[in-house]
Amino acid sequence: MFNPISVDCLVEGHHFEVIPNPFSINCDLKFSIEKSSNLNIQILNQQGQIIQQMDKQFEKGVHTLVDFMEPSISSGIYFVTLIDEVNHIHQTLKVIKK
Repeated sequence: MFNPISVDCLVEGHHFEVIPNPFSINCDLKFSIEKSSNLNIQILNQQGQIIQQMDKQFEKGVHTLVDFMEPSISSGIYFVTLIDEVNHIHQTLKVIKK
């Protein structure tokens, strides 16, 4: 398992964390999957609008998406969702800009 700096979640074989959280400039998404999967990764604002999205095939194992968030994102609370054929896993992101 990981040594999380922030929130982590383990649901049906998926481990998912956002590092750091809250953040001011950028964050990394770190997750593990037990089998190769096509994942849809979405960032949503508080109104439920998708502001960033990625569809990609990932192999079994641990993955880190470095500097995943757009640097121009405003302060606020956002939601990250990992979606595969069966699961929807959610995390809350907190962005604090000076």
